[in-house]
Amino acid sequence: MPALLPPARAWLRPVPDAYWRCLRPGGPAPDVARAREQQRAYAEALVAAGVPIGWLPPEPASPDACFPEDVAVVVGGRALVARSGAPARRVEARGVAPVLARTHEVRVMRRGTLDGGDVLRVGGRLFVGQGGRTDAEGLAALGWLGLPVVPVPVRAGLHLRSRVSPLGPDRVLVGPGADPAPFRAAGLAVDRAEEPEGGNVLLLGAGRALVSAAAPRTAERLAREWAVTAIDISEFHRGDAGLTCLSLRVPPADGWCGCGAARG
Repeated sequence: MPALLPPARAWLRPVPDAYWRCLRPGGPAPDVARAREQQRAYAEALVAAGVPIGWLPPEPASPDACFPEDVAVVVGGRALVARSGAPARRVEARGVAPVLARTHEVRVMRRGTLDGGDVLRVGGRLFVGQGGRTDAEGLAALGWLGLPVVPVPVRAGLHLRSRVSPLGPDRVLVGPGADPAPFRAAGLAVDRAEEPEGGNVLLLGAGRALVSAAAPRTAERLAREWAVTAIDISEFHRGDAGLTCLSLRVPPADGWCGCGAARG
């Protein structure tokens, strides 16, 4: 079974001026300046954990461009560039393929829809959310990556990764509203998070984990096993996003890093 290791690299994308117009279910618009401060803190936390970071080309006119996890899914030496289930976000993919092609074999989706935030790798399988953003053709496109694909209905949150995170090759953390049954049926151990934001955490290997500051009870639980860093991403929560949305993580050649986040 491949080990859960730190990402070989995490790609980020600058918060655009248009972020205040991001897709969201309602509520106050996010503060762009504060979101940029929070993104800097997130980047610093990745670097402190030993994760090299890079910056994708900016998309100033795309309000949701700062959520690069949705634009691709990377497994081994292959990278599938996604076709978003939100038509307004499809422009975000255009600058990603050339960057990933430097190190990976790249395939760009031309049909169907897929958001990377619906893709949850746990060990040697891809669990794929079936909600409003990823359709049957998107599910089928993931077969090119060479891992078994397990469809999972999305009942809470925008994406599967909004409420479910890997805690190891045979264990997941499931937040409120998400159905644990598909994971138990697959033979995985299920931990439950009490807070909605607690279901989206980012394990970085080497005993480190990032948790939203909005989920203190989840952070306290995980601190029994990992060195936890709490990150304030309140302006990204306003945009219906979680920690994993803020980076496109490239797994190491000999392992995996739970690639695939939450949002859209």
